[in-house]
Amino acid sequence: MDRPPAELILRGGKVVTVDNGFRIHQAVAIAGERIVSVGTDDEVETSAGHHTRRIDLAGHTVILGLIDGHAHMDNEGLKTIHPSLAGAHSVREIIERIESLAQENSPGDWIVTMPVGDPPYYRGVPETLREGRYPNRWELDEAAPDDPAFIKPVYGYWRGLGGGSSRFGSQ
Repeated sequence: MDRPPAELILRGGKVVTVDNGFRIHQAVAIAGERIVSVGTDDEVETSAGHHTRRIDLAGHTVILGLIDGHAHMDNEGLKTIHPSLAGAHSVREIIERIESLAQENSPGDWIVTMPVGDPPYYRGVPETLREGRYPNRWELDEAAPDDPAFIKPVYGYWRGLGGGSSRFGSQ
């Protein structure tokens, strides 16, 4: 099989293939949107052409196969830990969920929830709530008088207007 010459070689690093053997190599050669070779620096160098650009990774790691590493890790990584407010259609429903969480908490423990709205985009809030607004700090204080409560704001380009709500935030 005749492969095109590499346009880019990343060398001198840790190239994680995430294949069945979960092998780690030194270098990777890329032509267009395709990986043409992985291996040692010397092995991958055989994929070079006259105009190949080379980048020394200086020991840094490259994980092959990630198209977009732009996840908001605090939300994506913690979405199974923080309680969801999905399906709540009113401030009252949100407050009832906060009250329920407060009853499960020890006094003084933080209550942190995911954003108001339905994942993954949380679009249309707060307008989709009956009241057309987020809960305010006084409502959260009433729902969880002994616990600090924080509703995470919507993140990324879905943010739109508004944000989250906490007794320390929007009022």
